Amino acid sequence: VVPAAKVIKRNATTGKLNFNEQRELEQLPKKIETLEKKIADKQLTMAEPGFYQQDAEKLANYSQQLINDEKQLAEFYQRWELLEDK
Repeated sequence: VVPAAKVIKRNATTGKLNFNEQRELEQLPKKIETLEKKIADKQLTMAEPGFYQQDAEKLANYSQQLINDEKQLAEFYQRWELLEDK
């Protein structure tokens, strides 16, 4: 097993993506699209008039899920940019 740091260094010097990175790069657009739809659906749900009439704990959990999805989306975009720059 090769430590991840060595793999990254070796690939950084060649400027090429390894097989796993190439595969990840190919899958990222679909993951981003799916997550963007999920976020949009949550935002639409939260925009409904009766949404905020729910239990406070349920609202907090839903809001936290939205925040987590938005963070993950940002991470996907950062990773995509990193792989594209290689």
